[in-house]
Amino acid sequence: MRRTLLLYCLLLFAGTLTAQKKIVLEKVRYRTAFNYLGQREMPQLLARHLNTLLLQYHKQPLADTNSIPLQQITSNKELNQKYDYQNTDTSLLHLVIDIIEVSPENFLPPPETAADSATRSSAKTMFYLNTRLIDAWNNFHYNKTLLLLLKDHPGPGMGHESRNVPIHPKTFVEVIRSGLAIAFDPGNEQALVAVSMAPPFQMDDYLAPALMGKKRIFVDTSKGFYRFTYQGNAQVLRRETPWAEELIWKGRQARPYPQQLLQVIKSSPGYNNATFLLLHNECRDVFNDKNYQAILMVQIEHEQTSYIFDPFHSFMPGNRHVLLYEKDTLALFSINKDVPDTSKNIFPTRIYNGLDTNSAITVNYSESSGQIVNTTLTERSPKLTAAFLHPLYRYVLKGKIKGQAFTIKCGGINGELREYYLGDQLVCVTQGKKAPEKFVVFDASLQSEILNPLLLIGFNPYFLE
Repeated sequence: MRRTLLLYCLLLFAGTLTAQKKIVLEKVRYRTAFNYLGQREMPQLLARHLNTLLLQYHKQPLADTNSIPLQQITSNKELNQKYDYQNTDTSLLHLVIDIIEVSPENFLPPPETAADSATRSSAKTMFYLNTRLIDAWNNFHYNKTLLLLLKDHPGPGMGHESRNVPIHPKTFVEVIRSGLAIAFDPGNEQALVAVSMAPPFQMDDYLAPALMGKKRIFVDTSKGFYRFTYQGNAQVLRRETPWAEELIWKGRQARPYPQQLLQVIKSSPGYNNATFLLLHNECRDVFNDKNYQAILMVQIEHEQTSYIFDPFHSFMPGNRHVLLYEKDTLALFSINKDVPDTSKNIFPTRIYNGLDTNSAITVNYSESSGQIVNTTLTERSPKLTAAFLHPLYRYVLKGKIKGQAFTIKCGGINGELREYYLGDQLVCVTQGKKAPEKFVVFDASLQSEILNPLLLIGFNPYFLE
C-alpha cells in the first residue's frame, strides 16, 4: 500500500512539473542610437537573467533560455502592433519587451524645481523599458513601464570620454538587467529610476596603453581645495579668486612698470590700439608652505569685448606668462590654442571602460536610431563613422620650470584631459575639466615640488573654457 501511495505521489509531482506553464519570449524590440546588443554574448546574458526573474516573480520559466529574438524597430508606430504568435498552444503566455532610447530633454516634463533642473542637466540618456505578458488572445496578464535615467558617476576610468556613445554596451546590459528586476517585480511601483554609471571612453594609441594598469590618485576637490596623497604625504593645494589688472602704461595716469614689461608691450603689433591686462591667480601649497602666483598677459584689441569670458583669443604669444614662487620666477611659458597632433590617433568606434583596453568593443550607429535620440555632433565630436581622429588640443603650454623644459597639453572632448611632459617624457595625466579629479604619475622620481606647480598651471581658471 505504501509503495502504491508513494508511486502515486511521484506520478502526481511529475505531472505537476509537466503541466507547469512556460513563457515564450516573442521579441525584444529595441530602438537605440547605437547597436548595444550587437555583441553575441549580450543577448545571452539577458536571456539567462530573464529566466531567473520570471521564476522569482511569476513562477514560470522561459521556454528557451539560449537565445533572444531581437527586433530593431524604426518607428514608434510599431510598438502598437498586435502580436501574431506561431505557437498555437493557448495555455502559454507570451513575453514582449520594448527598449527605446529617448532624449531626456525631449521626454522629461519641464523642470519645476532646482532638483528637477539638476536631474535634467546631469542626464546623459534615457531608456523607456516596457514588459508585457500576453495570452493567445492579446490580453495583458502583466504590463509595466519603467524609465531609466542614466547619469555619469566618475569612476577610476581615464582617457578620452565619449560624447557620442553615452554608455558602454556591457554597462547597457547591466542597466537593462537592473531595470528588468524592477519591471518584473509586481510589488515595486517605481516608474522612474536614476542610474549612475561610469562613462565610456574612446580607444587611442597613446594614452590608453600608457594608463592601463596604472594606479589612480584621487583628488578631493571640495571647498576649492585639491586634497590628495602623493608619495605617502598629504598634499593640499588652494587657489584664490582670479582677478584682472589693466596696465595703464601711457597718458597722464601712466604707472611705473619695469622696462622689460614696457618693451613687451611696445613690441606687440597694434599696441597703440589695444588694452593690455595681467590675469592674476594666487595659489598656495598648504602643507609645503609655499605661495604661488600665476600671471598671464593678455592683449585686447579695442573692438574685442569678450576677453573676460574668452581670454584664449587674446593671450599674448611667446613666453609672456609666468608662475611666481613668492617673488621669484618659477616658470615662464607660452600659450597656444587649438593645436593638432597628427602623430596620435583616437578611434571613436572603439569604446572601452577607461581601465582595461581588453574591454574595448566596436559600436556603430543603429539603423533604427531615427530622430528620437538627441545626439549632438560638433567639431570636437565628429561623426562616429570616422575610423580614426587626431587629437586637437584646446591649448598647449610650453616653457621651463626650475630650468626644466615642460609641456602641458589640454585635450579631450570637454577639455577634461591634461598631459604633462618634462622634456619629451610623459610624466603625468590628469582627468577633470575644472579641477584634477584623478591623475596618474608615470615617473616615480617626480617630486611634489614640481608636480604641484604643474597642476596649478594646468588648471588655471582662465583655461577652463
